[in-house]
Amino acid sequence: MRLLSITPPENSNDAQRLLDEAFASAGEAHAAIPERLRARIILPRPIETTEISVNIQKAFWGELAARSMPVILIVVFALCLDLLAPLVLFATAQKRTVPERIVGIRDRARRIRNAWEVPLSADLESVKITVQEAPALRIRISVPAYRGGPLVDIDRDFAEVTEEVCRETARSMMLATVKTASGKPLVDGSPLLDQLGDEREVLLSYQPKTDPDFGAYSGEVN
Repeated sequence: MRLLSITPPENSNDAQRLLDEAFASAGEAHAAIPERLRARIILPRPIETTEISVNIQKAFWGELAARSMPVILIVVFALCLDLLAPLVLFATAQKRTVPERIVGIRDRARRIRNAWEVPLSADLESVKITVQEAPALRIRISVPAYRGGPLVDIDRDFAEVTEEVCRETARSMMLATVKTASGKPLVDGSPLLDQLGDEREVLLSYQPKTDPDFGAYSGEVN
């Protein structure tokens, strides 16, 4: 029977080879034992790595359930290592003053309120704007469909359209009429979509601006 040396070899491959030879020698010696006695002797066999891992886990959880102080210290130390990185980031982060924190909270609250009030895409209606004096302009606006749309304010709602018409025609223009596709004039202070009905189109008509003093003095010049 092959005996192992008390001094382990330096090379892991040599150690594994010697261990395998020792277990093989033990198997041969076990086979040489009379069958009557062989049943009473357990054949030694190498321990698998998976068995070692399972045994270590069972031992760890058993000691933790028993509230073993070394195991508790190991768990506390592991938690401290896990929390070390975020604690370092928190300690090195730039500290804000109380007024800056208050301003930041108010800014976040305002953005949340604005996001809550912004209508979803499904709650928007597309309205076509047709300018009779500039048919080449293709203008569409999206308006909230809630409660018949926004209240009409002609001077405010079509101010940008007026500026675009002035650039397109290269002259100073003023809004003359605002009508629906069916020819019905729009009324200030009433919901836009309710006035348009099923026809999502607004017809705008412009006329050139005239100098009010020109008409007054034109007779004298003539």
